[in-house]
Amino acid sequence: MKCERMAGNLLKQLGVSSLYRGFDYAVSGVMLVLEDRKRLTYITKGLYLDVARRHNTTWKCVERDIRTVVDVIWDNADVEILTEFCGGRLEARPKNRRFFEIFSRYLEAVCRGQEEAAAAGEWELAENFCPEIGRVCERLVRLRMKMRDPED
Repeated sequence: MKCERMAGNLLKQLGVSSLYRGFDYAVSGVMLVLEDRKRLTYITKGLYLDVARRHNTTWKCVERDIRTVVDVIWDNADVEILTEFCGGRLEARPKNRRFFEIFSRYLEAVCRGQEEAAAAGEWELAENFCPEIGRVCERLVRLRMKMRDPED
């Protein structure tokens, strides 16, 4: 599974519909952060502008729509899934920069783990790889069963 598709699936699992404009912006943004983490240093000039260029919009629209995505996740996500995603409990709604840090770190670890498991021919392990412990996690298996993507 490609990381971009995984990013979209993860957003859906966190309660964000693909009908939000920020959905595509968040997926594009995290892919750009995975290419170059320095984009987080200057998020407005380094990330929002690149996403805006890709989607033919302004950086202000990108920032606002990603903030909406973060709000939707914060207000609607299953606490157990959100905790798994963040690697712990968040006390307050994260800012956009923190959201991209968490999202990209999680996605990078999952993609790397899946690639390693897939290369070894262990397809069922690839789907249930947990980046926090570096192996298949039974808790994650239960979570994935709970939030099974209808496309899979």
